[in-house]
Amino acid sequence: MHSQAGMAKVERFYGIGDNPYSDIQGANNAGDHWTSVLVRTGIFTDVDNHQQHPADVVVDGVDDAVEWILAQEASFSME
Repeated sequence: MHSQAGMAKVERFYGIGDNPYSDIQGANNAGDHWTSVLVRTGIFTDVDNHQQHPADVVVDGVDDAVEWILAQEASFSME
């Protein structure tokens, strides 16, 4: 259906959140096509990645998460 509507197939998903126990664990358990991004706002404020539920990347805020994702997508489109 996506190709019929002229839409590209989504191949990567990003789970952004500040709660390692729900947001990050959920993204990590969702499958290989998901990348977890832990933000240091709200619940999580540590410098290092969470030990029990580590994210694929840790950034300071949502704006940093969006910038990181855009950079990742740009590098994927160059391949």
